[in-house]
Amino acid sequence: MLCVCVSVCLGDVVQYGSGKSVDDVVSHLAQRLFDPTPAVRAAVTQVVGAWLLDLCDRYSFHHKLIPLLLTSTMDDMPDIRRQAEALWHDVGMCVLVIRHCGMMLHGNGNGKIPRDYRRENRGYGDQN
Repeated sequence: MLCVCVSVCLGDVVQYGSGKSVDDVVSHLAQRLFDPTPAVRAAVTQVVGAWLLDLCDRYSFHHKLIPLLLTSTMDDMPDIRRQAEALWHDVGMCVLVIRHCGMMLHGNGNGKIPRDYRRENRGYGDQN
């Protein structure tokens, strides 16, 4: 149970601190993904997902965090897999919305997601 508390605490410290500590803790969280206790793996999955969604400089760390979240999608426990898949969906939608808003700001302001980003072409997105 201590590893669960430490993982959640690390997540909060990085999230509400400068955010630059990701490099210092990501390898330790990665090790916890192989912990025999499902609660520890679930806590790490939640922390990594929260960072991918809310960390101020999250795009600078995608290359380190996405593999951790994808590892959780292959967990032995169905609850952890579902949690990771839901977070993966949310992260993808977040990126999609940000790209869409960027396109609208740069002249493609028709209110629709361009065809290249629709679900039938990429596996996610709006059907508009």
